[in-house]
Amino acid sequence: MIEYLLHIGTSRLTCLKTRVDRHGHKNIEEIKTRSADGFDKGIVKDLGKASETLRSIFHEMDNANKETIYPIKTILSHHSLKNFIYGSSIYFHGTPRPITMKDVREVIAQTRSVATIPLDQIIVQAVPQEFIVNDMSGIYNPIGLEATRLGVMLRLFTMDYSVCNNLIRAMERVDIESREFIPASLAAGQAVLTPEEKEEGVILVDIGGYVTRLDFYKDSILVKTVTLEKGSEDITQAIAKQVGLRPDHARQLKEKFGTAALDADFQEELIPITTATNGEKRHIARKQLEAELKEPVEQLLSSITHAIQEMTNTTSPIGHVVFTGGGAKLDGLLDQMQERISYSLRLGVPKSKFQIPPSLQDTAYSCVIGALDYSSLILDPLENNAAGDSVLARAVDSAKRWVAEYF
Repeated sequence: MIEYLLHIGTSRLTCLKTRVDRHGHKNIEEIKTRSADGFDKGIVKDLGKASETLRSIFHEMDNANKETIYPIKTILSHHSLKNFIYGSSIYFHGTPRPITMKDVREVIAQTRSVATIPLDQIIVQAVPQEFIVNDMSGIYNPIGLEATRLGVMLRLFTMDYSVCNNLIRAMERVDIESREFIPASLAAGQAVLTPEEKEEGVILVDIGGYVTRLDFYKDSILVKTVTLEKGSEDITQAIAKQVGLRPDHARQLKEKFGTAALDADFQEELIPITTATNGEKRHIARKQLEAELKEPVEQLLSSITHAIQEMTNTTSPIGHVVFTGGGAKLDGLLDQMQERISYSLRLGVPKSKFQIPPSLQDTAYSCVIGALDYSSLILDPLENNAAGDSVLARAVDSAKRWVAEYF
């Protein structure tokens, strides 16, 4: 069986093709990346261009079969993702009895249905934070425990209804069916954080193109998320504007020569560039490039520092801060951050229980690699609907049943 994982980042799309054998082992066969034409910071803004971008990725991966309907899991990174926490309980009449998986599914389905999320939002993931058995809280696996009451606290990840609908429309145009939407917070955390870090307390800083996300884990639970509308592409745009380069050339210049720290030893080094206006080839001194980098880099690092400080002021003590995402590769970034915060820092390179080639052991691929291992803790009770039902159709059907039941 072939499985596709699509990460819709804020500046590019990455698709991973894997082959799953009968034992559930996944072998990575191919990876493709594309600039996010038709998308604006991870959100569809031009249906035709977005569909064509998706078509080019999948048809290039599967030239032999142009008629395939591609079942995929989609990782989302855009800034409109939200999350809420809701809880509810079910009660067992008569004498106490052991809790079953059916009971767990029932209380999760009930909590999803009664959660008063904003009307313009649609639930894409529901992750149990903890279960309550009788009057005992902090339980993570209630199955088999004897009880008269079972409760759950759910973290509901949502996205804007119209944003979801437009993405599904772009996919349907090119025969793509997303069977699951995975928030980047869950995927990246799966790829780069150790169980010990999640237990002790850790902040994961995922620096994307236009969005930087901070996720705080404690006691193995995602406790809080913060999204900053800043990322490494702000640095790219500053270089393009000040030096007069095309965005793709500015990005290459940033990735090859960019730094968060001044290099006193090579200030007079000449770096070759190609101007955007007439394609003229010339050189720029390293000290000039670093001067252009200083302000956007400072703005990004200051925003991250402030967010970490605010997060640690309102949460439990933490032991580590882990940086991942494509923007985390900027030379000198960890050193500069270590001067600003006192926590232990490290670079979060993705790992998986499946074998991944060295070329993908790169912070830029943390989300798509994390999705290899990630699976919902409790499957959606609507999962047994017809395979052709879209996420949106299932959500609408669920809403109709909810209205019929409660009104």
